[in-house]
Amino acid sequence: MPNNGLATSAHSGANAWGGDLDGNQDFYAASSYLYAPVIDLSGLTSATLTFWTTFDFSRFETFTIGNTDYTIWEEDGGVLISTNASVPPSLNLPLAVEYTNQIADTWRQETVDLTKWVGQTIQVVFYYQAIPLGDTIYGWTIDDIRITGVVAGGNVSITKNLGQGTWSLSSLSSIGLVPVQSGVAPSITFSNLAAGNYVAQFGDVPFYQTPDEQTNTLTVGGTVQFHRHLFLPRRESQRHFRRLGKWTTSAPSPPTGRSSPTRMVTGCRTTPSSSPEPIQRTRHRGFISRK
Repeated sequence: MPNNGLATSAHSGANAWGGDLDGNQDFYAASSYLYAPVIDLSGLTSATLTFWTTFDFSRFETFTIGNTDYTIWEEDGGVLISTNASVPPSLNLPLAVEYTNQIADTWRQETVDLTKWVGQTIQVVFYYQAIPLGDTIYGWTIDDIRITGVVAGGNVSITKNLGQGTWSLSSLSSIGLVPVQSGVAPSITFSNLAAGNYVAQFGDVPFYQTPDEQTNTLTVGGTVQFHRHLFLPRRESQRHFRRLGKWTTSAPSPPTGRSSPTRMVTGCRTTPSSSPEPIQRTRHRGFISRK
C-alpha cells in the first residue's frame, strides 16, 4: 500500500506499483526500472497503454559551472519500451513518453500510444529517478496498468443465389466452432474480422439440394467469400418442368387444299390434323390428345 504524501492508497485494490512508495527521504540519489510482463503486439493494427498514476515532477534546481547553466530535476520519470529482453535496463531504450515538468497530485489516468511497436514483442518499462535537493520526495505511484489493441484482420463476405434460407458464420478454434453471426440477408460483408479459419453453414430450403459447409482461411488484410448456390436435384428438376407444361406434341398435317394455321394451346405449338373425320382436342397439362 503506498504512503508517500500524494497517494495513501492504491487506485483500486490494496496494492500499487511505483518508486519510493513509502516516501523515504533518506537517500542521496535513486533510480529504478519497473518492467511489465512481456506483451505480444503481433496481429494488431494499433495498441494503447493506459495506467493510473500520481507524481510531482515539476521541481528542479539550476546551477552554473563556469559559463554553463545546468538544471537538475528533483524527480523525473518516463515510459520506455524494450523489444529485447536480453538488453539491460538503461535510458538508451526507446522513449514512449516523458513526464518531466508535469504534476499529478491526485490519481490521474495516462494514455500512451504503442502503435509504433505493433507487430513486435515488447516490455513496458517505467523509469523513475530522484535526487533530494531539500524538498519532499513523493515517488512515482502506478496502478491499474492495461494494454489494449485493435486486432488486424480482413473481410468476410457471404452471398446466396436465392433469398430463401439462413446462413451462419463461425470462427474455427481449438475448442471448436465459435459463432460470429447468423442471418438471412442474401448478401453481407463483415469488416475487420480477426485473421483465422472461418466456417459458413447454410440452412435447408425445400426442394433444393443443401450445400455442404464451407471452410476458408482469412489472412491479415485479405478477403474471404462464401457463396451458397442452391440447385434442384435432377428428378425434382424434371417434376418442376412438368408442372410448368414444357412438353409439346404435333398432330398430323391437314388435308390437301386446306390452310395450315398454327395454334398455340397452353404454351404448346400444334397444327390441325389431315384426317377427314372431325377431330376433338382435349387439353391435358400442356399437351393435346386426339380422340
